Amino acid sequence: MLKQIFKVVMVAGLLLTVASPALAGSINLMLDPITGGGNDPYYILPGAGSSPITWQSCTAMPSGPLPPAGPGSEFIGDAACLVITNYTGGSIFDLKLTFMIPTGSPLIGDTLTCSNEDSYLTANCGTITIEAGTMSLTFSGGTPVPALDTIVFGETSTDGNLLPNGSVSVPTYDPSTLILLLAGMSMLAVAGTRRTA
Repeated sequence: MLKQIFKVVMVAGLLLTVASPALAGSINLMLDPITGGGNDPYYILPGAGSSPITWQSCTAMPSGPLPPAGPGSEFIGDAACLVITNYTGGSIFDLKLTFMIPTGSPLIGDTLTCSNEDSYLTANCGTITIEAGTMSLTFSGGTPVPALDTIVFGETSTDGNLLPNGSVSVPTYDPSTLILLLAGMSMLAVAGTRRTA
């Protein structure tokens, strides 16, 4: 009798193991840079490094339109939105979102897909399986996001699990590296001048 119960439990366990990937949900993160506004955007300032971000509602706010631009927005109905404005003083060529996924999170095993609405920062995370630990999503390539334009991320989920709050960063160039580059180019110029002389 005990053997039969053990067999039933083993078969059920095997079925759950095989079926578990099919039970995992999926999250889509859509990026759409737009000109102007949005509700309560986070501002990326020059040399800010990493800044904390909090997901917002994608519904209309009393103080303004839906992110990014009122009725008809592709973000209407999305589970969460993130609005970031480029105040760096230049174009953004690379942008990184970082999230900490705790052990035991219901997100673990879900599939995350990054996509773009247009030609801005088109190289993105693609499709990944979410694991515990630090998860970084990088967006680069394509058309850079101009100064004062707004980047909107809309998040949808098939199982109701959403990404936690995290941080955003853009690369900053270390002044000491630029000084070394300038010194090296100067030495090459001096060597080239002496050679011709």
